[in-house]
Amino acid sequence: MADSMLILGTGAMACLFAARFAAAGVDVSMLGSWKEGLNALRADGVRLIEANGVERVHSVRVFDNPESCRGFSHALVLVKAWQTQRAAQQLKECLEQNGLALTLQNGLNNYQTLVNVLGERRVVPGVTTCGAYLSAPGVVHAVGDAVVWLGDHPLISPIEEMLEKAGFKVSIEPDLNTLIWGKLVINASINPLTAILRVTNGELLKRTAARNDCTGNCIHCHCSKHSLALPRSSCCGGGCCPSYR
Repeated sequence: MADSMLILGTGAMACLFAARFAAAGVDVSMLGSWKEGLNALRADGVRLIEANGVERVHSVRVFDNPESCRGFSHALVLVKAWQTQRAAQQLKECLEQNGLALTLQNGLNNYQTLVNVLGERRVVPGVTTCGAYLSAPGVVHAVGDAVVWLGDHPLISPIEEMLEKAGFKVSIEPDLNTLIWGKLVINASINPLTAILRVTNGELLKRTAARNDCTGNCIHCHCSKHSLALPRSSCCGGGCCPSYR
């Protein structure tokens, strides 16, 4: 019997993981609410464009109603943070009692939001450095390293194996707090500038003035982090903070 994974979300990261899993033989289902994305995925599947330009299309199952996709043992949550509460309620319908949901979302409170609805035994946190963007609904471009850190959980092995099978570098991390804060610092430092300047992350760091702004943001986050008594290792380590060059 093939491995199966329910992915909540139809955006860039959801499409990236869907394509990677499908390429590895995992039976992928996607649950979402974005009509254009759902329609494209139903009609054409998910199209993955690698950094080297190679394109592949993979078929996935697509749902817009949680009542239509019940009985899953494993789920991956990749919706935006403001959608997490709804995702948690949907997982009550979709996830088996002994199932496990992995969240790889950005932000600080997604794990707890899911736990409040599903319970600790059915949720595990994670962090990834994978990057992706959509050029059209269902068309995803892969960027960045395929690295995933998973929280330690007694039921994590099947998800870990599926991720490795799909080509991700996977590591079990008993305490994800520093990695979660580190990614938060990166996002808080870089994302506002890329939005204002309308450039990608890579292009941003090629611009001296923008890189200096990014460095200033990292320093500010670094100081704020210390005011909250967080460990030093939770700083971004992304190359723009002077403490890590």
